[in-house]
Amino acid sequence: MISVLICDDDRTISSQISALLDTYAKARGIDFQIAVFNDPQEAFQSETPCDLAFIDIEMPGIDGLTLAARVREKNPDALVLIVTAYERYLDDAMDLHVFRYLSKPIDKERFYHSLTLALREYQNIRREVVIECRGETLRVPTREIVYLAIAGRKTLIRTVRAEYRCADPLRVWEERIHEPQNFAFSHHSYLVNLRYVTNFNRGGVTVQSGDSLREELPMSQRKYAAFRASFMEYMGNTL
Repeated sequence: MISVLICDDDRTISSQISALLDTYAKARGIDFQIAVFNDPQEAFQSETPCDLAFIDIEMPGIDGLTLAARVREKNPDALVLIVTAYERYLDDAMDLHVFRYLSKPIDKERFYHSLTLALREYQNIRREVVIECRGETLRVPTREIVYLAIAGRKTLIRTVRAEYRCADPLRVWEERIHEPQNFAFSHHSYLVNLRYVTNFNRGGVTVQSGDSLREELPMSQRKYAAFRASFMEYMGNTL
């Protein structure tokens, strides 16, 4: 069973999302447990478990970004999809590492595409790779890898908790992780996890995880277009 939270002060929108989820679930044999809130304060105080969340941004009392942060605080692995007509909130949504940004009015095909990607990510949340480093063998979730980089004759693997230097080349790690929907090259020497990207331009990429990790990575001119396309796809084609 997959627990889904919907919060939108517009009952028409929350009902539409719930109906779309029901249709999707029946067609694919998926069991969604859906909790609908039209009052963000009630959602903020709720102890309802959450795997996926669809949250509006502009709501009275508590804005959607505050609620999204609360959901992630209570459910660290929850995938948050922001639903709004206001694209000016995109930078703040990126800082929260929301999974997708969906525009209003809701487009059914785009909604289903984003939902499919979210469920794929839900299945991948506990995917792990084995890292062998200095005689130690570790299991690391792929979602905790912030980026990988060529470091001399080795590959530097930077995670949210530590960094490791491994003998296998970067291309081997790209195949081993095998998540092209989540990782993209910003430079021939840097494979970046798009979950942690908060900003990028032709001069570089900023990755951040909480308050403990913030780094600037290089962006090559040759990789910029492909990186931007990958990020657009990751964010749900709503930029």
